[in-house]
Amino acid sequence: QSSMKESDEKNWNFCFMSVGTPFELEFSEIVHEAYERLNKPKTMITVLGSGTIGGGRELEFEPCISILAGELKNAKSDFFKFGTRSSSTTPITNNKEAWAETSALFRRLQKEERVPSFLCFGDPTSPVPSALEFIDECLPKSVVVGGLSSPTKSGISSLALNDQVLAPGTVAGVALSGNAGFALHSVTAQGALGIGPTFKVTSGRLNLVHTLDAEPALSQVQKVALTAIRAQPRLAQLLQNSLLVGLTESDESTKQDFLIRTVVGATSDGAIAIGDNTISENSTRLRIHVRDGETARTELDNLLQRYSLERAITGFSGVRPSAILLCACNGRGKNMFRESNFEINKLSSVFTSSDEASPDVSSIPVAGFFANGEIGPTGAVIPSSSSDDKKSTYLHGFTSVIAFIYDDLDSSDLHEKDDDNLPPQEQGREV
Repeated sequence: QSSMKESDEKNWNFCFMSVGTPFELEFSEIVHEAYERLNKPKTMITVLGSGTIGGGRELEFEPCISILAGELKNAKSDFFKFGTRSSSTTPITNNKEAWAETSALFRRLQKEERVPSFLCFGDPTSPVPSALEFIDECLPKSVVVGGLSSPTKSGISSLALNDQVLAPGTVAGVALSGNAGFALHSVTAQGALGIGPTFKVTSGRLNLVHTLDAEPALSQVQKVALTAIRAQPRLAQLLQNSLLVGLTESDESTKQDFLIRTVVGATSDGAIAIGDNTISENSTRLRIHVRDGETARTELDNLLQRYSLERAITGFSGVRPSAILLCACNGRGKNMFRESNFEINKLSSVFTSSDEASPDVSSIPVAGFFANGEIGPTGAVIPSSSSDDKKSTYLHGFTSVIAFIYDDLDSSDLHEKDDDNLPPQEQGREV
């Protein structure tokens, strides 16, 4: 158990618990017992993960539980829930009363002076993309982070709010609306290596790509693969075992702009099917990718370095987060990095520079879970109420989404916090 700023009476008002899948049949019992033993915290979120993260360890596919518990003094928390969709554009819960509460919450949040942040979770059958679209439309400046649970069987409940175990197919989480003492930053690190050129989808719809640059998609993939293997023989096994595609709507995308999706098959006429139903003819750009541990290491290093730089620019270099929430893809971990606890250890590099108020990072609790899909923006984001930039939220694959939760900010600790004091290229605080 890791705690944030502990209250003397242990009356924690915020808890996040991850439960390993070996306990999925006992999930409901664990939720109720933990809620009671934690003295019924105001806000408790529980997620079933293929592994749990906490106490300095990443435990994959093991019977374990991780609890992050503490007191949020500068943020108000409100639950929200989405479920089945009543139309093609609006997510809504099965319970009309619950939807009325959620929609009222978002109307209130839209009127608040400070931009709220969200921790958002779902399961593999949840309408996550439509829920994220709804949140982004209502509150385009908000940072939304989280992930999907990992039940091994259909029909298994894998999410809970407080002691309420939620039905499969629910999207749920908590809105955190705070005063000047609260902030939530995010970093999204992908683990895929781009190969070959970026193509335009010249024929395709939903999850099928028929042609890339006017040539059959499967033929284009094969050409890229053969060229890549000749140049780098090590890619042969990666292409065979972990073929992916990166999707974007931009002509000039960086690696972080691509949304990584799986290739699920091919058709007899040379089309490829991918794990995404947003293909748009003559708009979507596609690049071949493979899941690669070396690339994942480099990208995580680079993004954490950029986040450190961004912290310095925005005056956070002397401020430590109260807690860190790590939602890592269940395809990462030891299988990808070839060592245990790689990402949880790597997070310490953000807070070990000489200008930190305290270089001891062991006291910063890190908790989370191994997810079946990760929720967050791209790159590293430090939100700013003075910026007009939208923070689009995506459902990722093969990534780690990291939330840095600050709940003890003092304006005297922050320097150059106003965008007007930053160079034009740094305004907006999105890397």
